Amino acid sequence: MGFLDKAKEMAEDAVSKTKDVADDVADKANEAIHSEKAEQMSDSILNKVNELAGNNEAVKNVTDKIDKALGNE
Repeated sequence: MGFLDKAKEMAEDAVSKTKDVADDVADKANEAIHSEKAEQMSDSILNKVNELAGNNEAVKNVTDKIDKALGNE
């Protein structure tokens, strides 16, 4: 195996390992975003936003969309 072949093999291995780590991080982030703790925190924050906005319908529509994207409910 020549030098260039070895370098290519090492680069491909590094890319593969990096992809595996990135996939693992993405999975963990997804779990955190859809966790019970994220649901509780987002509900608390979004409820406060709605309260401060005087329960404005436009704000409520936005916070409802955010709420659906976060947490586990």
